[in-house]
Amino acid sequence: MPDPTTPVLIGAGTATQRFDDPLAGVDAMGLMRAALDAAVDDAGGSARSLLDRVDEIAVPEGIWHPTDPGRLVLDGRSPGARTVLAAIGVLQQSLFTRAAASIRDGSADVVVVVGGEAKWRQLRGQITGVPAPETGPDGATPDVRLAPASDVLEHLEIHRSLASPTHQYAVMESAIRHAAGRSPGDHARHVAGLVSSLSQVAAGNPDAWNRTAMTVDEVLAAPLVTEPYTKPACSQWNVDQAAAFVLCSAATAEAVAVPRDRWVFPVAGAESNLMVPMTQRGEVHRSPAAVEVGRALAAAAGRPLGELELLEVYSCFPSAVQMQAEAFGIDLDARPFSVTGGMHFAGG
Repeated sequence: MPDPTTPVLIGAGTATQRFDDPLAGVDAMGLMRAALDAAVDDAGGSARSLLDRVDEIAVPEGIWHPTDPGRLVLDGRSPGARTVLAAIGVLQQSLFTRAAASIRDGSADVVVVVGGEAKWRQLRGQITGVPAPETGPDGATPDVRLAPASDVLEHLEIHRSLASPTHQYAVMESAIRHAAGRSPGDHARHVAGLVSSLSQVAAGNPDAWNRTAMTVDEVLAAPLVTEPYTKPACSQWNVDQAAAFVLCSAATAEAVAVPRDRWVFPVAGAESNLMVPMTQRGEVHRSPAAVEVGRALAAAAGRPLGELELLEVYSCFPSAVQMQAEAFGIDLDARPFSVTGGMHFAGG
C-alpha cells in the first residue's frame, strides 16, 4: 500500500452529444455533469459516494455564462466543496498539478477536474434560428479564480489582426518553414502530413468528434483558412463535449474499494507560465520555456520523452505541435504523438 496521501487518478469520463435539433441536447453544464457521472462509474467500487465528499472542483473557463460552474456541475452534491475557475490563458496542466499537490499535502482528499463546451448546439441554434436554452449568469463567485500573470497578446498584435489564433499560429508556421528551408509547397504538404496522422488516430477513437480519416491530399484540398492552414489543420471548437477526472488519496481509493487496476498515479507534472508575446520573442519558431519543461519531465521519467509509450502533444495548430516536438526531442516522423486525434479531430 502506498503512502495514504499519495494522489491517485481513479476515474475518467466523457460526454458527447451531436443533435441537429438544438433543443434536443443539454448545455455545457449538463454535459459536464454527465461526464462527472461517467467518471465515478469508471472508477468502480463505491466511488459514487465520493460525489458527496468532493473537497475541490476545478473547471477551465469556457464559452458559456455561469461564473461559478463548479457549483452548478456538482448540482447540490458536496455543498462545502471549494470551487475553482481557471481563466482562459491558464494552462490546463495547472488544474491537474493543483489537484495532485492538494491531495499530497492533505489540503484536499477528493478533487474533481472537469471541463466542457456545447458550441455545436449553439451553432445549430444560430443556423436554425431556434436558440437553445443555456444556463445563464449565476451571479456567484468561485472560491478561487486562477488567472494568468500577464497578457499573451500585446496591442501591436491586436492592431495587426494577430489576435486570431489562426493568424498567430500561421506566422509561427511561416517561421518554422523558413528555419527548415522548405518551399511553401513542400511545407504545406509537411503540415498536411501531421494533420493526416492525427485524423488516422481519431478514426480509431470512439470519443473523437470527427472520426473521418483524411489523406494528405484531402487535407490540402480542404478550404484554406490562412496560409498554409486548411480547415482540418485548425482546432475545431464547435463541439458538444465534456470530460471529467476524479482524483483522491490512495487511502480513500482503498476505502471505497476502487479496483487497483483503475489506479493511475500521477508521477510528475511540469509547467511554465512564461508568457512572451510572439512579436517579442527572439525566435518565433522556438519555445525556450518548453525546452525547460521537457528537461524536467525527462528527468522525472528517467528517459527521453520520445521514448515514452504514450504521448499527447497539445495540438491546436500544427506549429504548436512542431515547436513542442523540437523542445521535447520527439521525432514526429518516427512515432505517434497523440492517442486521441488532437484538437482537430478528437475535439477542440
